[in-house]
Order: sequence, then C-alpha cells, then structure tokens
Amino acid sequence: MTIEKRVAELERKNRRLSFTLIFAGGTVALLVVLAVASGMAQPGNAPPERVTARWFVVVDENGKPRAALGVADFGPELWMYDEKGERRVGLGVTEKGPMLRLYDGKGKPRAVLGLDKDGPMLVLFDEKGKPRAGLSVREDGPMLVLFDGKACAGLGVDKNGPALQLDDEKGQRRAGLALGKYGPMLSLFDENGKPRAKLCINEGGIGSVEVFNTFGKRVATLQANKMNQGMVTVHDVNGKLKRALTAD
Repeated sequence: MTIEKRVAELERKNRRLSFTLIFAGGTVALLVVLAVASGMAQPGNAPPERVTARWFVVVDENGKPRAALGVADFGPELWMYDEKGERRVGLGVTEKGPMLRLYDGKGKPRAVLGLDKDGPMLVLFDEKGKPRAGLSVREDGPMLVLFDGKACAGLGVDKNGPALQLDDEKGQRRAGLALGKYGPMLSLFDENGKPRAKLCINEGGIGSVEVFNTFGKRVATLQANKMNQGMVTVHDVNGKLKRALTAD
C-alpha cells in the first residue's frame, strides 16, 4: 500500500472516531464518574481491584474533556485535548497496527507515526492537513516521498541500489535517476509515462545515450563500441536496428 493510500485510510478512521467522541463524550463522562463513585473504597474498605468501562473521559476544573481512553469500533484509543477542546494527540491500535497522531491548535493533523504490515511510516502534513512528506521502510528498502499537493519526488533504496524519481501533477513519472549494477542512469519520460531519452553507463563502463519514440521504442543510440570508437545506430519505428555508423 502506498503512503497516500495509508494516509487516506488514516483520515477516514480519524473522522469516525471524532464523531464517536462528540456524540458519546458527555454521556460517557457521566457514566464513568458514576461507575468509579460506586466502586470507590469506603473508609476502612480495600480499594477496588478493577474498574470496567468502554470509555474513560478525564475533565479539567471547568468540566472540559482533556483526555479520553476507550475502545472504538476499530480498536483501543487514547486522546488528549488542549484547553480549547481541540484534539492534539491520538494513540491507537487498529487491525493494521499501532499509530500515533499529532495535531496543531486547529485540530489539523501535522504528524503521523505508524506501523502496519508494510513496515513503519512517518507522514508530515502542512497547515491545511495535506501530506507533504512521508518516510517509510518497506520490505525492499527505505523510501522518502515529498509532495507539493500534486507532483512529488521519491528517493529510495532497494536491492538494485539507490534511485530518485520525479512525478508530475498527474502522478506520471517524468524523470528518474538510479545507480545500478554497472553505473548511473538518467531516464526522461513524456506526459504519458513513456521513456523518451536515457543516459547511462553500460557494462564495461561504456557511456550511452538512447532516444525513444512515442511508443517507447528505441530509435537511435549514441555510444562507444568495444573498440572505444564512437558509434551511432538508427532503428525503425518498432525498435529494429536499421543502420550503424562507426568511426571506421
């Protein structure tokens, strides 16, 4: 699951939990007070060993909720609120795994730290609650993703080596820089995600420039051959070699 999908699922669960707390907060607080009061130790009696409830709500001297501990539909949750009643910290465990959420003074999410089957992740949000940066560690390696609302940049490392990818506002890959088995490679893509140009170092340390048509087929190359001579190749529309020109 991508970082964007995991963030979207997180926000959906946040909205459900907020509705639950708003609807049940006052009632739960009253029930908890009554439950605790009924179980309080009387003078000379031992204190109760256990108090059972679905939600515990802690209020300040003005009766405003400042903390809530309970079990929602998707798992246990701990919430902390500021003096204005805005949620500021949320800690919970769902079927996906544990998650810590931090909010600003306006109740907007600003940071999320979580762990699910894909591995740990950290997501940072702007003042509008939009994700702007994400860091995760997956089975195939770590990944850093930066968002501007539409376009994004991703930096990761997998079994093949480090790689940088730049996407446009439509989510299409437009540029990629990678370091592979034989050396670095720079790839450029069109608005449809088709490769159009590639600069790389091939096996043996030979530099190469490749040009592709709109179908993603290679139509021309410029490189050094095995004799360290310059060589140009020309291909047809399907990528089949037609001509080769060398220094000889």
